[in-house]
Amino acid sequence: MELKAEKIFADYDENGLLIIGFSGKLSNEDFYLIIQDASDREDEQEIELGMDTFHIEVNDQSRGGYGGITELELWKNTLHLKLNEVGKKNLKTDSEIIDIRMKLSEPEFVNLSEKLNIIFEPEKEIKTAYNNGYK
Repeated sequence: MELKAEKIFADYDENGLLIIGFSGKLSNEDFYLIIQDASDREDEQEIELGMDTFHIEVNDQSRGGYGGITELELWKNTLHLKLNEVGKKNLKTDSEIIDIRMKLSEPEFVNLSEKLNIIFEPEKEIKTAYNNGYK
């Protein structure tokens, strides 16, 4: 699945929850994709319910769930996500890959990279490259 993001949000909401959002067009239809941090990774109830990880959603709450991303790569103009079976089921897609195309300035890239690391660093390594090679 390839999405072209026209707007990007990567910041904390009024409740202190980190949210990364992309919106734009997919086959001439509006779309959004949201990744949000776990509200409390240490809470016993969150752990029992499997909610102690990131949440991802595409277009509505019925196409979302916790976990499901196995790899992340952030390039200057693309966020590349690889989904496992949980991710494909949650997002109701057969596609294992989601590529989000976007135009980022260097400060926007740095902000997005930092925010992705906050959400995923406890679980995943993120490969990033703005100009040359991996960081």
